[in-house]
Amino acid sequence: MKYNRLHINRFGKLVNRTIEFQDGIHVIYGPNESGKSTLHAFLEAMLFGMERRRGRAAKTDNYNRYYPAEGASTYGGVLEFSQDDTLYAIYRNFHKDPTGFTLMDETHGRECRLSEEEYHQLLAGLTLPLYRNTISLRQLQAATSDELRGLLQSHIVNLRTTGSGTLDLGQARERLAAQRKERDKAYDKNAERRAEELNRLLAEKEEQMESYPIPKELAEAEARKEDLSASLSEAEEDRAALLEEIHEKEDDLASGDSSDHSDRRFTFLFFGFGLILLLIGAIFLWQRISGTAGAILCASGLLCAFLGGYLQRLRGRTAGYMAEEQQLLYELRGEEEEITEKILSLQKELTETGDRIQTIKKALWQREQLEEDIRKAEEELDDLAPVLEKNRKLLRELTAIRLAEYTIDRLAQTAFHSFGSYLQETASRLISQITHGRYTRLMISDDMHITLEHHHQPVELSGLSASTLDQVYLALRIACIEFFWPEETMPLLMDESFALYDTDRMSETLAWLAEYYPGQVFLFTCQERERQVLRAGSIAHHVINL
Repeated sequence: MKYNRLHINRFGKLVNRTIEFQDGIHVIYGPNESGKSTLHAFLEAMLFGMERRRGRAAKTDNYNRYYPAEGASTYGGVLEFSQDDTLYAIYRNFHKDPTGFTLMDETHGRECRLSEEEYHQLLAGLTLPLYRNTISLRQLQAATSDELRGLLQSHIVNLRTTGSGTLDLGQARERLAAQRKERDKAYDKNAERRAEELNRLLAEKEEQMESYPIPKELAEAEARKEDLSASLSEAEEDRAALLEEIHEKEDDLASGDSSDHSDRRFTFLFFGFGLILLLIGAIFLWQRISGTAGAILCASGLLCAFLGGYLQRLRGRTAGYMAEEQQLLYELRGEEEEITEKILSLQKELTETGDRIQTIKKALWQREQLEEDIRKAEEELDDLAPVLEKNRKLLRELTAIRLAEYTIDRLAQTAFHSFGSYLQETASRLISQITHGRYTRLMISDDMHITLEHHHQPVELSGLSASTLDQVYLALRIACIEFFWPEETMPLLMDESFALYDTDRMSETLAWLAEYYPGQVFLFTCQERERQVLRAGSIAHHVINL
């Protein structure tokens, strides 16, 4: 790729300026604020367009930084460059469209309508990150950024997989990160937390349900209460009947005792009267008062004695009957006591059953409340089901994305490690040439940590002078250029890159660039030293004064 010519309509302080370029080294000279960095920015903007930010960020973006104070409608210009023996011209008007452009094939006289991917392929795969990390060295930015490691990984993976530059691991990572962020945002954590709470609540409620009675227990308790009530009524009826019979027996026994006392008096009376009559009759007969009267009195006495004996025998039979009745009464009273105890037991069990029924009813009400809570929780879970299903799908996608990210990282690390030796050898060769053998080896780790070898001893970059450090980064950038474009010649833009060089290091670096670097070299500087060194070394160069 070669820059041929540019024309600036308006870009920052540069207005209606045409510059033509040749092969070899160009010294773009001018004092501070003369437009060197503006020209550098114009070349970048013509290749890749400009980002126009919004809000507060707009105050610091390049679009507003270089926006012309007058003639804004002509904000832009033309850049002519050669690629694969074809001359192209890019036309841009940043006022109309910061990223839009028209590409003309000047060799064949036709317009090229290309997609973004096709356009980058035309530029030999050059993208803005690659441009800034390889061929474009701005002032105080000679060191490559961390972004270069990702670009190198992408390119190495491309070589190992497709043999081309169609893959971009950085973009793949960005897309995966964006997809992961999008899914993380879509993942409803509140729904998951609520579902977890509901499931925990359901488990607790269902465990509590096991300790509560079921309606069948209430029915059994009420049936038992009815049976107890019936048994109690029957027992009370039996007790009432027994009490009535006992009272009758007691009355009979009481009347029997009275008649027994009467019978005993009558018996004594008959015996006593009979004895008196016998005695009187005996006196009558003995005294021969009256035989008839004595006989009658004796007969009457005997009759009275006979009646007394008869009453005595009758009273004896009555006493046996009364004893039997007394025994029966005792048994009846025993039965009454048993029935009374049964009644008390039934009454106690009936009371306990009633209390149990009330307890069961209360527990069943609480069970109903639990069932209602469970029903509401299950309904809420049903409502959450679509969200939870979406979350499960998002989790599967997040797992796949993380696996893809891990695979890309592992692939990139493995590929970078396997191809790192090539980059390391190239950079070592370049630093040895640039420093005339002072440093013979440049070592690059997988994380782009760089050390030098000096007399077979490792040297950390922190121990180097600023100018040597710049030479290291220049060698690394040119090694990357050779790595990315082994069959292309790419321009190299260096904006005040030699500001920290001493004269000797500048001389050897410029001499090396003139001899070994195959592409154009553009030195943007506000000092005379570059031109003086070039002239002193008889190095061909072109001067562009701003």
